[in-house]
Amino acid sequence: MLAGFTQKGPERQGRSVLTQAEESLDELVQLAVSAGADVQGRLLQSRETATAATLIGSGKVQELAELVAASPRVTGLVVHNEAPAEHVLVTLRELGRRVPGDMSVVAICPDEMAERADPPLTSVQIPAEEVGTRAVDLLMRKLTGAEAPESTLLPPVLTARASTKPPPP
Repeated sequence: MLAGFTQKGPERQGRSVLTQAEESLDELVQLAVSAGADVQGRLLQSRETATAATLIGSGKVQELAELVAASPRVTGLVVHNEAPAEHVLVTLRELGRRVPGDMSVVAICPDEMAERADPPLTSVQIPAEEVGTRAVDLLMRKLTGAEAPESTLLPPVLTARASTKPPPP
């Protein structure tokens, strides 16, 4: 079973980062279910804008503990932001859950952050350089009056590391 973990953030393009994360989680849940996974799509979110420094103090430990207690079949978490990723790992250890022995963790974060985590996190990297290049290209197109797509999708890159393993049968 898979669950999602994110944090609330500032407004972007009329939608909060949390709304965008909820939409991303919905898409992830749909894909996982279509592949035959048992999924519980639930976001753990702070009541206020959280930073890595305040995450543990804002109720995340309790919410993660409640999720683990209420859903013992959860064997995977997707962390939608790099800020809480290390805190999730620490909290799981404090709850007696081994990563990846009891719980697999995937983070959407830069490779450098994923590699430094203990254990190194399986991650989906945000290709920042390519995002920047595409953004400049789109801006130049708009400034010159050329046609520009309304949205641009970049293929995700999943890098498997030590924080994931197949769920038990």
